[in-house]
Amino acid sequence: MKKKRSYLITVLSVVLAALALCASSCSIEFEKKQEAETVTETEADTEAQSAPVTPSDTLEGCLFIGDSRTEGLRVTNSLPGADVFSIVGLTVFDVTEREMVTGDGSSRSLDHFLSGGTYEKVYILLGINEISADLDTVAGAYSELISLVRKSQPGAKIIVQANPHVASWRSSLGDSYNNGNVDLLNGKLFALTDGEDVCWLDANPILIDTEGGLKAEYSEEDGIHPNRSCYTVWGEWIVSQNANF
Repeated sequence: MKKKRSYLITVLSVVLAALALCASSCSIEFEKKQEAETVTETEADTEAQSAPVTPSDTLEGCLFIGDSRTEGLRVTNSLPGADVFSIVGLTVFDVTEREMVTGDGSSRSLDHFLSGGTYEKVYILLGINEISADLDTVAGAYSELISLVRKSQPGAKIIVQANPHVASWRSSLGDSYNNGNVDLLNGKLFALTDGEDVCWLDANPILIDTEGGLKAEYSEEDGIHPNRSCYTVWGEWIVSQNANF
């Protein structure tokens, strides 16, 4: 009887040990499955976070205000989808007075654009035609223009564009059209921005050579105006930067 009881105890112990081993194995497998699922979810989250964001290939909802440089971007179709108010020789002093002649022969003022539509972003590029004037006065007029745009388009983000450098040889001629003056003006215009409602966009890093002048392959013969190749590169860069504002 004692032998039989001992045998049953032994069998029971073996069964309990087997059940415990099975439970442990199942627990390990369950934990491995949970870990695998967690890794998969983490990898998916990481991939989602690191996936490149493709910027829009148009500038719809944007208005560009500027002089001959902006006109060059317009006529080379380098500002796809944008509305453009650009006039050769335009200055910050007469921007509200002059009218742009369109392809159909009609004339449109800045007010036509600011009061006739709603924009998400308004880009401004003026200054090269005012480079020989008192630059503090130029900056003051710029500030007034920003206020006008803000009043007309309260929901729009305003992007002030840095004036591009001129070619190094042109800068060395000794008149007002030199890169020292351009940088001085750009510094005063940058001071008008806050990085939130009024932002800064400087294309010079992609346009200048090692000497700090407009690259020869991007310059017209006058050394001041960009050429068609430059407008293409510059426009593509603006489109790529637009999503950042």
